[in-house]
Amino acid sequence: MSTPWSVENERVVLDCAPWLRVRQVEYLLPTGRRIKDFWHVDFPDFVMVLPRTASGSIIMVEAWRPGLQTSSLWAPGGIVDPGETPLIAAQRELAEETGYIGGEWKSLGRFAIDANRGCGAMHLFTARDVLSAPFVPDPHEGLRVVETSPKRIRDGLKNGEFPGLPGAATIALVLALDPHILADMS
Repeated sequence: MSTPWSVENERVVLDCAPWLRVRQVEYLLPTGRRIKDFWHVDFPDFVMVLPRTASGSIIMVEAWRPGLQTSSLWAPGGIVDPGETPLIAAQRELAEETGYIGGEWKSLGRFAIDANRGCGAMHLFTARDVLSAPFVPDPHEGLRVVETSPKRIRDGLKNGEFPGLPGAATIALVLALDPHILADMS
């Protein structure tokens, strides 16, 4: 196991809680070398969930992504609020964004966005047999609920239809860790 780096000094240079914080950290390496300007970017942890109905449909949302300047399909998700567990956050986000609830939930793990600089972590879940419930979408979010096939999601990943890393990683990780979610029904 590698020897940890020692924090010699740290200062917050930008604090836009709860969305973003930037820290300048001075590290002392085990070799004696100093790194004076190592930058950490702190984002809150977030959840992504790939839900499947009993009939085999995958529930996604279509949303405008300002950083990409495009609209695309995404798995439902959002930030983990203070005091929430990732599972509760995932269940809340699924209900808030799509109106789907219930089902059998499985955690696929926690994945750091950038292991060097932070940038939050994604908690990934799948949910089987989710049910549609009465739903009033938040008009400020601008989301459209999309019920689609596992094949469309698999093909979309291969064809570059998921341009954001969290969206593409969600699908790829589900294919690797819980492939039955994206399997065609026989």
